[in-house]
Amino acid sequence: MANTSDGTGWDEGYPAANDELSNGRVEIIDLRKGTRIRLEKEHIVLAPLSVGGEHLEGSAKVFYGDVATITTRNDPSTTTLASTGDDGRILVDDGSVTAANEGRMWYWAEDAWAPLKVGASNLIALAVGTAAIAADAVDKTKIAADVAGLGLGQNADGSLQVTVDNVTLQIASDTVKVKAEGIDVAQIKHDIDLSTLTEMKMPAKYARFKSGSYSASPTHTVTVSDVGFEPEFLMVVRANTRFRWFAMHDTYDIGAADTATAMSSGGITLTSTGFTVEDAPDDQDSHDPNAAGTYYYLAIG
Repeated sequence: MANTSDGTGWDEGYPAANDELSNGRVEIIDLRKGTRIRLEKEHIVLAPLSVGGEHLEGSAKVFYGDVATITTRNDPSTTTLASTGDDGRILVDDGSVTAANEGRMWYWAEDAWAPLKVGASNLIALAVGTAAIAADAVDKTKIAADVAGLGLGQNADGSLQVTVDNVTLQIASDTVKVKAEGIDVAQIKHDIDLSTLTEMKMPAKYARFKSGSYSASPTHTVTVSDVGFEPEFLMVVRANTRFRWFAMHDTYDIGAADTATAMSSGGITLTSTGFTVEDAPDDQDSHDPNAAGTYYYLAIG
């Protein structure tokens, strides 16, 4: 008799047909012990009242290998995985064929391994959808620098921040603000047509501004034609002096604002595209807006 009553043997040729009937007791005890010994490796111990037999925690052993090579069960028959009866089996990839797959998990679906998913997201393809990401789960440490795009920068800790020059704009109290004295004439267009700004309730004839300069030479008429419109109001100031002149609506012969001496002759004529400073015979009079020098003007129309 090959089998003993300790359960360690496993000879399915016994009991033989011609064995003595008394040997059946030994074979039955050996079968029970042998079954228990083997089940206890990964199952709850068998006991009376139908106790035991359930899988121990962590005892279910999944396939371990490369998804490209495992197509049979790990049993003596090496049965090929089929479309019926094998669905749902789990494989942990060892990356032996495709290194990038190491540690990834697959399940058998009908006749092939399929990648595990979270919701509609394919974990193998690294295509995790937003539905699979918990609220606030992605923090600054997981953001790539190229997410920032134009106008944004990434700090050393991974957080994103608006890029400012700290000359015109600054960040103060977590807000983008204009710096004190940050805007000067370099940022302001001189000939804005304010009549096109629908939020401003300014009459169209006073909604255009233009500033500029001109140089005058004695005994010459000066024409400024690049204003682009006929001014309703014009102010002219001579550089490095207190002298200034004004013109409104039509031709005016206006004296220097800070002196009692009026222009000796000539004047400022408003035109459809700007203005003309008429030649004055006594052009050496420093009170005239065409005496030698540089002048700055502001036109409103």
